[in-house]
Amino acid sequence: MRNVPRLMLACSVVIQIFSAGCGDDTVTIPTPDPVIVTVQPTSVAVEVSQTRPFTATVTGVADTLVTWSVEEGDSWGTIDAAGLYTAPSAVPNPAVATIRATSVAVDTASSVAAVAITGPPGWVAQTSGTTSRLNDVFFTDANTGTAVGHQGTILRTTNGGATWVGQTSGTTEWFFGVSFTDANTGTVVGDGGIILRTTDGGATWVAQTSGRTEWLIGVSFTDANTGTVVGSSGTILRTTDGGATWVGQTSGTTQLIFDVSFTDANTGTVVGPATILRTTDGGTTWVAQTSNRMNWLVGVSFTDANTGNAVGTLGTILRTTDGGATWVVQTSGITNSLEAISFMDADTGNAVGTLGTILRTTDGGATWAAQTSGTTQTLYGVSFTDANTGTVVGDEGIILRTTDGGSP
Repeated sequence: MRNVPRLMLACSVVIQIFSAGCGDDTVTIPTPDPVIVTVQPTSVAVEVSQTRPFTATVTGVADTLVTWSVEEGDSWGTIDAAGLYTAPSAVPNPAVATIRATSVAVDTASSVAAVAITGPPGWVAQTSGTTSRLNDVFFTDANTGTAVGHQGTILRTTNGGATWVGQTSGTTEWFFGVSFTDANTGTVVGDGGIILRTTDGGATWVAQTSGRTEWLIGVSFTDANTGTVVGSSGTILRTTDGGATWVGQTSGTTQLIFDVSFTDANTGTVVGPATILRTTDGGTTWVAQTSNRMNWLVGVSFTDANTGNAVGTLGTILRTTDGGATWVVQTSGITNSLEAISFMDADTGNAVGTLGTILRTTDGGATWAAQTSGTTQTLYGVSFTDANTGTVVGDEGIILRTTDGGSP
């Protein structure tokens, strides 16, 4: 084979690459266009159980097919091969799903859209699975809550009420009050002096010794150890060890005490028939306050040491901003009895009562607006975890839920 000079060989190789030969004048090889995926719409709100189509555009490659996915999983909805998204049956937490479209040809090319998952407007009935009267409800977050009622009924949800599951209480006594300090740790109280405690979200409920036979109606815990229970015959009980021991306190009244609200371990208020009592020392002393109303007061809710509301018969609503030194009558616009009240902050609250009554304020009670509950059953309990997300319970096992503050 003839020897070819190295320079000629190198030049011949370069000629194959650069059309201009071995000189400095070369032609750049074109760079392929990038593969870009675009999703529409990029942001949208979808109501629970409803659908919304998404489209994806792929450029930079001949194959324009994509695969669809919901990044957070099925609890945030599903999407089919055609891009049709179906929202879950209950609002998840957080209530935002991420929809991703990924190029089939180049799996590193993708784009996302955000879906805000909303509940249906207003108050929506949920399936409780019982016809027993439900007296109280308590949620620790938007998804996790417990409702209690007659015949030893305890119901639990971990998905915002999409499903309610009965728990074993071990009794047929009537429960009137429930309080949780976190998703696992809670206490229920009822007639015959019954107190039950759970530390596993209600998988097991353990009876505690109250030392009483009176009806126990209201309960308020400020942490896992510190709580107060109230009931008939002026009963007030206190624990600082999670209910291992309950100690009676002197209320100074023999009236029924229906409800209790503590904002810290020391500061609390209880209410009953024409009765308001206040403590700032954890119940060592209870001091009567003046409301100038003879109506029965059956519900109370404080958002801080100074600011609270109480409700009762004949549409009574009272308000204090000085820890109860003065109570001011507010205009409810109704004569129905109000059974319970829940404030999320100083301005935003809901009250419930007879004939399906639900009232709402966003200005601290300066004005109260009636909302449509869709029922004439008496509503006995209400719990909100934020300004928009709340649950009420009542007669015949009724449970209602809102994720928009109960609008309008």
